[in-house]
Amino acid sequence: MSRGRGGAGRGGFTGRASFSTNNPPPMGLTFADIQAISREQGALYPPLEPLPALTEYSEEEKRICELQLGFAARLRRSPYYVTELVKSTELERYADKYRPAAASQPKLERTDLHQPFFPQEVFESYFDPRKKRKSRQTDQSR
Repeated sequence: MSRGRGGAGRGGFTGRASFSTNNPPPMGLTFADIQAISREQGALYPPLEPLPALTEYSEEEKRICELQLGFAARLRRSPYYVTELVKSTELERYADKYRPAAASQPKLERTDLHQPFFPQEVFESYFDPRKKRKSRQTDQSR
């Protein structure tokens, strides 16, 4: 059993990238090109252009921000912000505690809506899901 250096790894590969006469440098380079590249000092990062300075918000910008945040909050609290109740078999995630609970959302009642504005199928399937299941079963049996 030899403990010498011959065939240092699997398939005789030593793990070092060496270029010999059998293996010329890649991409048509010469040994002189490789030596010249290693001596050159390249720029690590592009020059940084000065960033604009952040100024104080104007009253108009503050008002716009307040209106936008208020609008989004009212939408989330309204009965028209419908979220599907999905029973998950997955583990509870940390981010789930920040999602609105179904109990905290106001219910959308049939009397709150003007029925002629909605397609009949959508309106009935939302307020009576059992009817939706029955119609699916009759469609599949045909």
